[in-house]
Amino acid sequence: MPGIAYVGGRFVDEGAATVPLATRGLLFGEGLFETIPVRNGQPFRLVAHLDRMAAGAALLDLGFLVPLDELAIAIAGVIEQNRIDQGLVKAVVAAGPAPGGPPIVAVLVPPPRPVPAAWRAAGAPVATSPVRHDAARLVPRTKATGALDRHRLAREADLLGAADVLLLDPGGHVAEGARSSIFWVRHGRLRTPSLDLGILPGITRAAALECARAAAIPVEEGRFDLADLASATEAFLTNVRFGVLPVGAVDGVARAAPGPVTIRLAVAYDKLVERETSPEGAAPHPAQEREGP
Repeated sequence: MPGIAYVGGRFVDEGAATVPLATRGLLFGEGLFETIPVRNGQPFRLVAHLDRMAAGAALLDLGFLVPLDELAIAIAGVIEQNRIDQGLVKAVVAAGPAPGGPPIVAVLVPPPRPVPAAWRAAGAPVATSPVRHDAARLVPRTKATGALDRHRLAREADLLGAADVLLLDPGGHVAEGARSSIFWVRHGRLRTPSLDLGILPGITRAAALECARAAAIPVEEGRFDLADLASATEAFLTNVRFGVLPVGAVDGVARAAPGPVTIRLAVAYDKLVERETSPEGAAPHPAQEREGP
């Protein structure tokens, strides 16, 4: 059922939310979004999500500043008014009708899309896409509303019954999924594509790397080809909806899943989210954090 959303400075019933037709975010895709996990009624790593949005606006030169304090207040309000204990919220900042004018801010609750239990238990299928990842483009490094190619690839994954489709760069190196980051284990080391490939700096990706290093699991970030992934002993995806999700097959070639490293990191990630969103460990309001003592 539709819930309460925040649009243009007001909390409204989601079905009654409106934006001007001349909004540049609507007409030209000039906008950014962040999907933020919620646990214990608290957003997980909100500051990191908002900072990434602000960095994306600067990188793409969208002509507006992201109103971080307004977004933080709106996100807290949407969580409270929809009584979200565990779930997701989506924050959107889009260019308004006037070039260079104030942006339109919106926060909503996306429709629930539960991860299939079979994917958790035996691993999710993924497929490689013929579409190549282009590191020269800026859009893949951001969560841009105008990234239609990414949205199309994500729909392709759904049609295939896959968790995601993987993109290779023109040199054949594994880059990322259309909506996730990819990790795998080979020769006892956890491997993942480097940010130098121009991939999205995933918030969940960063958290998984923190968990791995805290557990003294050797980590390699670099350039790896598809054969390296194919010969891995285990693999997993990360994003805000999946958390840490084991991969059970790549292009139809099955593997035993989940592997021991995947299980260990899935547990560690869940504990990290629980710890940082618990009443004792919840981060301060972003506005307070920036004000300092």
